[in-house]
Formats: sequence, C-alpha cells, structure tokens
Amino acid sequence: MKVLSEPVMKPQDYRKIVKPLLERRRRARINQCLMELKNILRETNPSIDNDEANRLEKADILELTVRQLKGLRLQRSVIHRVDVAEFRAGFTECANEVAVCVTTLPGLDETIRNRLIAHLTGQKAGKNNRDVIAMAPTPPSSPREYAHLSPVSSPLDLTRAHHFESNFPRFYQQPNSLPWRPW
Repeated sequence: MKVLSEPVMKPQDYRKIVKPLLERRRRARINQCLMELKNILRETNPSIDNDEANRLEKADILELTVRQLKGLRLQRSVIHRVDVAEFRAGFTECANEVAVCVTTLPGLDETIRNRLIAHLTGQKAGKNNRDVIAMAPTPPSSPREYAHLSPVSSPLDLTRAHHFESNFPRFYQQPNSLPWRPW
C-alpha cells in the first residue's frame, strides 16, 4: 500500500506566509489604539471638533496625548503639594492651640505640662515635618467659623491629673517612647 505524503512546508515558506499576517494584526492593533486615543482627546478637549479630529495624523494624536498626560501629571503634583502644605499648616495650628491650652490650665502638674509641651514641640519639629515650623498658622477669619461647635457642658477638672497618670499602664508613662503613628 502506498502512503500519500502531503508536501511539508519548509520553515522559510512558513515565515513568508505568517510574517505578513502578524504584521497586519500588529498594525491593526496600533490603528485601533490610535482611534481610541483620538476619541478620548475629542471628549476631553472641547477645542477639537469632529472634522479636525478626523484630519489628525497619527503623530498629532500621539503628540496631543503626551501633552495632555504631562499636563495631568503636573496638575496632580501641584494639588498634592497644596494638600501637604494645608495638612502641615493645620497640624501646626492645632499643636499651637493645644500648647496654649496646656500652658494656661490651672492645677496641671508641672511635669505633665512639660512632657506635653515637649511632645508637641517634638512632633512639630520631627523629621517628617521639618518645614512645618516655618509655616505660619492661619488664624480664623471670624468667630462664626466656630459657631457650629457646641459649648462644653462642664469644664475638665485637671486638678486630679496625677490620679489619672498613676492609673495608666507603665508603657504609657515612658517619656521617651513615641506613640504609634500610621504614617
């Protein structure tokens, strides 16, 4: 019995057929992505109308996309810097108010007062907040900003502060240990 053998394709012939197909698919993917970028640019830039978008060349689409991405990156970095500055200014203002409150409290043990002030000063001048001290806290523009706060029903009695301190576990009383912070 005679076996019919099919002609086997040589590797060179196979590459000649497959390579153009792969190249066609690659170009189709590139063109599809460029069309998506063009649509995104049209949606995000009201200055680009449909006729103008249809006439954009591939290089123009890529150039506009790069320009827009750089603008977004710059905008985000500016917003981040503003957020950090506002946080630091708020923290400094809060720490200053607490320090003023602690220094004016009658009957507070002097060692506790000194530890609180030292802790607040250390937090304001900490490694992560070096430039916090240089930032001036912004005073409230009017008393109406605090109108939504309710007054204290009974003042805090700190004359017995030594009683509270003796009831704390030992690890809370170590002056050199810093409290845990998530940042």
